Amino acid sequence: MKIRENCYMLGLGSTGGKIYKEFVQRHYKGAAANGSEQDHKALGDVPNKYILQGFDGFGGHRERAMDCLAGNEDFIKFVEGIKEDIVFILFAGGGSTGSGCAPIVAEMLLEEKDEEGNPVKTVCPVIALPASGESLAKHKNAYETVQELQEIEGLGATFFLNNDSKAAISQYFSNLIGEALKQYDCFYIDKYERLDKQNISTEHIDSAFLI
Repeated sequence: MKIRENCYMLGLGSTGGKIYKEFVQRHYKGAAANGSEQDHKALGDVPNKYILQGFDGFGGHRERAMDCLAGNEDFIKFVEGIKEDIVFILFAGGGSTGSGCAPIVAEMLLEEKDEEGNPVKTVCPVIALPASGESLAKHKNAYETVQELQEIEGLGATFFLNNDSKAAISQYFSNLIGEALKQYDCFYIDKYERLDKQNISTEHIDSAFLI
């Protein structure tokens, strides 16, 4: 089994959905969730799209996304049913859906433990940071999200995407991870005696990559 077959790309919010779409085009498994019907339609014909019921968009208020997630039991059950061992949570730190839901979703994915009490899954947040010229509210959302992620035990490596870069971050990140996972294939043993997790997993957020 190749490592990419044991990876899952979970896009939250508009930006997360766009990054997820890039991975779909590279034949990765995954899903996208959003509270905005309009943003969801903009993704086009991609598999596994979920609308978070209760609001039509959150207007940049991450606390609304948290409240909405709690009321969407179908999506919670879907997240709890993800079988892959490596999950990338893709989202914009300055938005509302992703920044509000990502820490909660990460904790849900890390609940399952092995016999030694370690998380069965490696969960890696991928955060598109607000551009330097964006509003203070967006930067505040991103800051609060990172603070919450820091408190989660057993979280994997965290990737920060630089929105000030001239590169198209969705395409750039998907290319980068795709190439990196090809390299990791040589460490991946069938029947997964696990990916050599020292290479992709850490305790807390100590391993962070600015892209």
